[in-house]
Amino acid sequence: MKIGIDEVGRGAWAGPVVVGAVGLADLTLDRLLTECRVPELRDSKKYSRQQRERIFDWCENRLIWAVGVAEAEEIDDSGLSAAIRSAAGRAITDLRAKGVPISRITADAGLFHPYESEIPTERLVRGDEYIQEISLASIMAKVWRDRLMIAHNRAYPAYGFERHVGYGTAAHRAAIREYGLTPLHRHLFLRRFSADTLS
Repeated sequence: MKIGIDEVGRGAWAGPVVVGAVGLADLTLDRLLTECRVPELRDSKKYSRQQRERIFDWCENRLIWAVGVAEAEEIDDSGLSAAIRSAAGRAITDLRAKGVPISRITADAGLFHPYESEIPTERLVRGDEYIQEISLASIMAKVWRDRLMIAHNRAYPAYGFERHVGYGTAAHRAAIREYGLTPLHRHLFLRRFSADTLS
């Protein structure tokens, strides 16, 4: 089976980076588009949150999919590129553990994984715009990560994670300035900002 992989959360200030892995199985694209009321599949960032949620809920029990996660601490310790590679490996490992026979992987350009020597892999510039499996991997990973960050808002209500899901916004910057960094924040990443940026 061919699967697509894509990552989300690369540029966030807080929370994990998440890699989605998707195989279409017997799912027909026309049925997905019709029932989810979207004209085409594309990168998750091109949809509204409501559209992404609708696609995720419809696909959750119809797709073959998994996510791999690298938390902020791993990103700090290993660096972002290595953490993304590890997260991709975890997503692929999860599918293999479920018995999914992976014959080929398509990935957005720049996304690497630990199974390179075993599984033929094709990387495509802007692949999430026109390869169904990559587009769906992006959507499934994005909604999964957003829901996780919204859940974290209960523990850290002052930071507004339910709104920005860990990305850099003026409100997020103001919260860091007032309350400091949480264990969810990428400390090494944020130390690259000048004092003026967060003050």
